[in-house]
This record gives sequence, C-alpha cells and structure tokens, in this order.
Amino acid sequence: AQTAAMGFTGVSRWEDPSATYLNPAAGAFKPGGSFTTLNTTTFGLGELIIRPLLKNGSIPRQPNWLNALAPNMTNRHWEAGFSANVNNFLVKRVALRIAGTRLSLGEIVARSEEGTPIATFYPYDRATYFNFSLLLYNGVGLGYTVKDVFSFLAPEEVIREVLGEEGKGGSSHTRTNDYGLLIDPGFGLSVGVALNNDGGWLKYTNKGTRDPLPKYIRYGYSFKAHELFEFITKRQVSHYLYFTYSEDWISDRLTEPHETWRGYGYEIGFLGFFYMRKGHFKDVNGMRIGDTEGWGVRFGAIRLDVADDAEIYDFYQDHNWWVSLSLVTPKEYGFIDRLIGKKTMGLIQAFLFPGAGHIYMGDQSGAIYASLASSMYSLYKRQKGKLFLFGASLTYALSILDYIFWREGRWEYLSSIF
Repeated sequence: AQTAAMGFTGVSRWEDPSATYLNPAAGAFKPGGSFTTLNTTTFGLGELIIRPLLKNGSIPRQPNWLNALAPNMTNRHWEAGFSANVNNFLVKRVALRIAGTRLSLGEIVARSEEGTPIATFYPYDRATYFNFSLLLYNGVGLGYTVKDVFSFLAPEEVIREVLGEEGKGGSSHTRTNDYGLLIDPGFGLSVGVALNNDGGWLKYTNKGTRDPLPKYIRYGYSFKAHELFEFITKRQVSHYLYFTYSEDWISDRLTEPHETWRGYGYEIGFLGFFYMRKGHFKDVNGMRIGDTEGWGVRFGAIRLDVADDAEIYDFYQDHNWWVSLSLVTPKEYGFIDRLIGKKTMGLIQAFLFPGAGHIYMGDQSGAIYASLASSMYSLYKRQKGKLFLFGASLTYALSILDYIFWREGRWEYLSSIF
C-alpha cells in the first residue's frame, strides 16, 4: 500500500516491510522481525481500532480488486521475516523472508457454442517467495529471491470441451528468480536496481505455446530530506517531521522495442505517527496513467497503510483500495513511544495483535505468532471451521502470556517453583 500510494515506487526504499517484493536486497536493512498482510483480515483487539480508522467500513478491510472488471476479483499478499546481526569483517546483517501472493480473477462460467453451461470455476495465480539478503558495510545491500509460481486457467474438462485437446491441461507451474542491489549510506540519498522474473514460463496445454513470465529491470532513487538534515546537524528530526521523494523506472525486457514505465511520489510524516502520500504512474502502452494517493498510521510496531490507485486505469473505477496491516520492529523509538514509555507501549502492542509486543521489542518469535494467528483466522473466515478460530485465539492468548513472562523474566521464576 505504501508503494502503490507513492506511484508504485520502492526499488530504492527498504522501510516498507513488503519492500522485498520490488527489491530483494531490502530485507537486510530492517532490524528485528516483521509480519505484513495486504487486503486480508487479521486477528486481535487492534481490529476494533482499525475499523474506525477505515471510515467505519467505507474502506473495506478486505477490498475486492478492480471490481469494474469483475465483481469478485481479489488480490492478497502476506510476508514474514527477520534479520540477524552478524558483524563480521564483511557482512553486517543477514535476513530471511517468506511471502505469498494470490490474485483471484473471479467467477467464470464456461459455456458451449449452444450457450449451455459447462462449468463454473475461479481462475487464479499464486506465487510463493523465499528471500535471502545481506547488508554489507557502508549501506550496501544484496538480495536474491526464488519464486514458485502456479497459474490455474481452467479445469481440464473445460480445456477438452472448448479446445478439443486431450490429456492434462488448464494449469501451469514454474519457478523464477529476482536479484537486487540497494545502496543507502545513510545521508539522505539511496539508489536501487532489481531484475524481476529472470526465467520461467507458463504452458497451459500440450499443444499450447510457452509464455515467458514478464521480465523487468527496475531502477530508481529516493531522497530523504529528514535524513540529510540529521546527517549534517547530528540532530534527530524524523520523529517530528519526515519527507521522502522517490522515482522508479520499470523497463520491460520481453517486448521489442523495450517499453519503460515511470512512477514518482512523495511521503510526508508527522510525529512518527501519521503519513500522507501522493504519486503518479505512467504506462502509455498499457493505458495506465494517473495519480495515486494514500495515508498511513504508525503506533509502536503496528502500521496501517491505505492506498487508492483507481485513477490510473482507462476504465471507470470508483476506488481501488490497497489496505495493509504490518507489525514491524521500529528502527528507532519515536516521540509517541517516549511519551507513553517503551515498557508500557510493548505491553499495549502485545494485547492489540498476536506477536506485536515481541516484534516491537525485536524478538523474532513475534513473526511466528502473528503468522500462525492470522493464517488460522483467514482459514476460519473462508471455511467457517471453528477449530481454526480456536487455534487463532489460542495462539493469541499464548503470545500475550509468553510476552508477559518473557519480558518480566518470569519463565525462570516459574521453572524455579516447579
């Protein structure tokens, strides 16, 4: 959501917990752990606070995707990971991340030439990402992502009926790779370059053609005015005022001649709590040209980000929402953290979302609690199995108990009793 609001820029930024989606090198810049979801419901008392922020339902927590094209399309993403300091002669930090994306294209009814319904099905694309990145000294990051891609186009019986082809067909599976470089020395200017989808192709039928995955080179820069000021004056201002401007260029490496898209945008933050974003995206041949916008709220480890990119499409789309909830270990504890107190803030975080207290304090196990609770609750919402709701609730309760005992050193106290 943060990337979409700023004109789909992000190859030179790493603060967004989903930054490895665009640049595999971004993960190692983030200390601690993180967990993030896009356009899906999560679990915890914090949802009671999020709903009013989303204008009492006018911005849905689980928005559909481009509903002007189909009423029930969805776009979901999740990501979890952690980093660990190494501090040897070459590498400063390493990071591991896992993520998944699922784009569902809505309900399709296949019909014969006479108009008789043959089947009803839901095409979708699914990708699972495994990312590894290194942070070298002087702010140089290197990253690699391998992606497992599965695409379901239609059931086999539809392929046989419509195309007249025998044998298996209708879906395809492949793997592809991303490579990234990100340089952020810490004085206000960062640059990044990434190669996305290197290799891999999809073939849906025995007689069909092999379609290569879209291959891109993405490059860009970011200017952070607050960071430059801090570098020169040695005074902290980002807790009070924050400004970032980014530009990205995306070059399509499959078509001839190669086409290049451009995006740019800015972000203004106040008191490390509220962020406003604007951007513009331009893809002439794809007829995606227009402005993007969004906002974000930060409270401890909890981040809520919202974006709307409806204006870039050449068909009328009232809104196209991106709604992301993330739990991220803060790089620095800001104005509100100091006002409330780090110890009290950590306890509040633990009660708001599973694992949020751990992540706030930099404990990697928080990402596990958040992932388990959110995935089980998502299964409950889709399948209505109460066992999944019980599992999510149990994970939530255990995360709170673990946080309280772990932070206060009470596990040792209990073990001494028994």
